[in-house]
Amino acid sequence: MKTELFSSLLSLLHLSWLVSLSADDTTWTQYKHDSQRSGNASEHQVTVPLGLEGTVALDDAVFTSPVVADGKVFVIDGSGTAHGINVETLQIEWRFPERAAKSNSNHVSSPAYIDGFLHFGTMDGSYFVLDATTGNPMTEIRTGEPIFSSPAVANERVYFATLGSKVYSLEPNGNVLWEWDYVKERLGFGGDRWNGAAWEMHKENKRLEPVEQFHCSRELAVFENKIVIPTGGTVTWLEDQGKSPRFIASISDGYSTLGLSMGERGEVYRQWHRLDNGGTVQIYPLDQLSDGKAVKAGDVPGTETGWNSMESLGFSSVSMRDDAVYRC
Repeated sequence: MKTELFSSLLSLLHLSWLVSLSADDTTWTQYKHDSQRSGNASEHQVTVPLGLEGTVALDDAVFTSPVVADGKVFVIDGSGTAHGINVETLQIEWRFPERAAKSNSNHVSSPAYIDGFLHFGTMDGSYFVLDATTGNPMTEIRTGEPIFSSPAVANERVYFATLGSKVYSLEPNGNVLWEWDYVKERLGFGGDRWNGAAWEMHKENKRLEPVEQFHCSRELAVFENKIVIPTGGTVTWLEDQGKSPRFIASISDGYSTLGLSMGERGEVYRQWHRLDNGGTVQIYPLDQLSDGKAVKAGDVPGTETGWNSMESLGFSSVSMRDDAVYRC
């Protein structure tokens, strides 16, 4: 397996790439191109050298990745405002909402496009489905907690997770098909997950263990009907059975997941982290899920870091094509 390292300049080039793609009416409908977060866009071509096509003034800084569809670039800024920008004129055709809520700041969830609808979550706990042509709201789901992860589009469905690891499956128009709660289903806790006293009572004054962390602050990934969610100190595999999900397997090592993506065969690549710069990119094959547990096949060569290592820890998911792994 070959590992290739790139600098953060890749992010800047990626934005210019989206502009060049849009000129040919090519679509880029979700974060990292597909629901697996593979970053594998072999069907697209980039003409070099890249150059500045233009600039568009938004309402706030941008911490998300734009998507391109139907002749528009859709981008969510740091205040949670969505913009529909004409790719030819670079004019903002619509924005939603006209004024962002004061509580909705530092927005990091990138949008997704499907069947004429734009999906995105916000830091104040709202998940919106907009008419991508007009920007009019079609659906709002109040989840009650921030949404860090970006929606994933697969199987004519859209999947997203909240910071508290509630996982939703939606139809393109925003109709909720099912909801699955990691804290209730796997940790057996039905109280207020944001209340320390409630956890103290639940644990009978015992400390919480690292594997009981539950924050989903990174991206989920989907391969066919398998959904993989970074749930605090655990990674969880679900299977979408249509009307409801089924728990398949998990790994519980108590280490944080900084990046998660899936390869062409559904294998999971996980950038994990522990204290003192320790970590690797682990590989978990889809065909080695058994008895509720995932079995690690190994680590991507050259990705190991530690307190005595000169290597740098990765804070983003890797991208894959064939046997090559690309890591920032």
